[in-house]
Amino acid sequence: MNKQAKLFAIFLAPLFFPSCYGEYDNGARLLPIADAGSDLKFVCPALCKDYNQPQPLDGSASRDPLGEELAYKWNIVSKPEKTNFGVALRNPETEQPFFTVHSAGEYVFSLVVTAGDRESEPDYVTVTVVENSADGSSD
Repeated sequence: MNKQAKLFAIFLAPLFFPSCYGEYDNGARLLPIADAGSDLKFVCPALCKDYNQPQPLDGSASRDPLGEELAYKWNIVSKPEKTNFGVALRNPETEQPFFTVHSAGEYVFSLVVTAGDRESEPDYVTVTVVENSADGSSD
């Protein structure tokens, strides 16, 4: 390979053929990967409606294959149909937000991460909340 061809390959080829370099791998754009963590289960020690202890979600295993800094966006996807008191999600734009529930049941949260203009597919975590019964057992 002559000197001009080497210079082209090193410096100019990425400008003319960007799909071969940087954000792409085998023609597919490299996207960040959201990881909302493992599904969770916890027991309210008393009536859930009176339980105000925040519980953490964990997106710290999310990553970007290009090493760029991630921005986080958590959402409440679903909650029990008979939720009288709802669910609160605090700091949904952080890696590890907190939620507070006031009803037993199944809650689903989604996480999407972005790196620059690239956005991940959503990842989901299911949180099952069980209310402690009067006899001290969980349902």
